[in-house]
Amino acid sequence: MNRREAYRVLCVAPSADAELVERAYRHLTRKCRAEEGRDGEAEVRLVELKEAYNVLAANGKTPALRHPPPEPPLLDVFLLWARELAASTAARWEGHVTEIAVLTACLGVLTALAFLAGADLLLTMLVAAVAVITIWSPWRRLR
Repeated sequence: MNRREAYRVLCVAPSADAELVERAYRHLTRKCRAEEGRDGEAEVRLVELKEAYNVLAANGKTPALRHPPPEPPLLDVFLLWARELAASTAARWEGHVTEIAVLTACLGVLTALAFLAGADLLLTMLVAAVAVITIWSPWRRLR
């Protein structure tokens, strides 16, 4: 099947962008699957649609059928990191979890904000290291 036939099978113009081609493909396949039990030609039509879509995808006209999962929002990544940090802190220092977790989370947020505000990376990391040592040293002696 050539590109011209592929556009005809998917009922889109050759100037159609990738999103329009994909929407047409999905719409037509849903329609054919609904008729699959009643119409013997529906299976043949599904094969044609798949072939047409693959022809256009091979030419870079459409994205792949399976989309990669979207990246989680930055806030979710940060919250996951904070939960893991709290869990590891709880495992290390039983009895002092609340204080250390709060101080560590605040330090992480302040470091990120300083860096995002335009502070120098080396200076931000130096201040963070000093803060970590200051926060960590009293509890290290308790252990």
